[in-house]
Amino acid sequence: MHRTERSPDTIARWRSYWSANPTGDHRCDSSEFFRRQADELRVLFGAKRPARVLEVGCGSGLLFPFLGLDPAGYRGIDFSPSAIAAFRAAYPDLDLVCCEGSSYCDPRSTYDLIFSNGVVEHFDAHMLDDHVRCARAMLADDGLFVCANVLWKAHLASLVLAALRAGQLGVALNRMRIALLGDPSLGRWQTQGEFISLARRHDFAVEFFGAMAYLGRFHAVMRPR
Repeated sequence: MHRTERSPDTIARWRSYWSANPTGDHRCDSSEFFRRQADELRVLFGAKRPARVLEVGCGSGLLFPFLGLDPAGYRGIDFSPSAIAAFRAAYPDLDLVCCEGSSYCDPRSTYDLIFSNGVVEHFDAHMLDDHVRCARAMLADDGLFVCANVLWKAHLASLVLAALRAGQLGVALNRMRIALLGDPSLGRWQTQGEFISLARRHDFAVEFFGAMAYLGRFHAVMRPR
């Protein structure tokens, strides 16, 4: 895949957005919601507790206390200084790094689990390819790579129809606007076909699961071939 100038433009746009919205956008900010979301992620992670974990796009750590991960083996990365600062204030002993996530690669480190949650829609196609390639380089042979809560492009039409059937014309029109123009608070709607191609390119096997906490999203779970 040939490099273009899209990735720097995408990074700059999201850096500006998150600077203006340091706490992020969540459908619900209650502890119970984050607990339910973490429960869903733990099902994806499987029964075996990973010893070494890399979270890409960790934000301010709102999910961390509910994930049951070993703090000694955890590294969180995020390109928002304010988010990392908030996370570090709550958990001063954690390994937290402020950096851009799609290109992050530390070949000296090997992880049993690499995951993101509602993050990869902020990557353009080139950034997503980089992200999968970097994850493959850092993942243990029996490790797991999870892109959770990905915006599901194939589901967008059904969301528009559901709003029309419910008589919610304004909601339907807004979703049509998102389909045509995008939404700076959401990002890029993606297809499972894109992840299948990425998995083949970077020597992964991939499975898909529909999201429960967020309507219209899917989880891509990858394992090295």
